[in-house]
Amino acid sequence: MFGGLPSGSIVQMDATKVHYGELKIYGVFHSTPQDVYTAYRLICDGVINTQALITCELPLERLEDALLRMKEGEIIKAAICPELTI
Repeated sequence: MFGGLPSGSIVQMDATKVHYGELKIYGVFHSTPQDVYTAYRLICDGVINTQALITCELPLERLEDALLRMKEGEIIKAAICPELTI
């Protein structure tokens, strides 16, 4: 599960899967608005080369292909661009 939940939210899960499946549950770090703004400025100012993070660009129709290629380790990240055509 991922997502911000209101304070006091309760999430139900199958404890058997956690126990016998030896699943680990971790909390996630939440960025502040200042963190997001700093990252935005670093990208806008060219300090971070976002193109280096993207292996390929694919049209929306090839989303499943992109996910399978990531699962196989063939690519790291795919940018899904609806404006592209097959």
